[in-house]
Amino acid sequence: MNTRQIADAGTVLVQNKLLKLGLAAVRSPERRPELLVGTFDSDRRSIVKVTTNARPKPGGGKGRPALDWWVQENMMAHAVALADLSTGTAWLMTPSEIREAAQQHSGGRSHLYMYIEPDAPTLTGLPNRTMDFDRFRLERRATHLLATT
Repeated sequence: MNTRQIADAGTVLVQNKLLKLGLAAVRSPERRPELLVGTFDSDRRSIVKVTTNARPKPGGGKGRPALDWWVQENMMAHAVALADLSTGTAWLMTPSEIREAAQQHSGGRSHLYMYIEPDAPTLTGLPNRTMDFDRFRLERRATHLLATT
């Protein structure tokens, strides 16, 4: 899959997960495939920025398998969906939660990564394993987070 197909697949994954929760969202009218727009709380429009990984890759190029996302720090989205196509998993975080949890910051972007192995060491003191982000799973957060943005 090329980069565009990966982004499209991640957006569809998140869109379907939201729909299963009764939250209808459509792709941005500005034709940006990574943005979903929905009116989740009856009158207020919310924007969800979707960023996608096709599969884990070696952390740092040679390390343990990890998922990672670079997210713009100043964005207009109310929430950020981090999608993993290899497992069909998605996490939903606010932009400020992304900034707080990110292990690196550079050039106005936050770099958040998750090792997929549960025994991966925590070196930074920040969460860095997929299990550390369970509370952010889309299914657990979407209704509350999007209905109150």
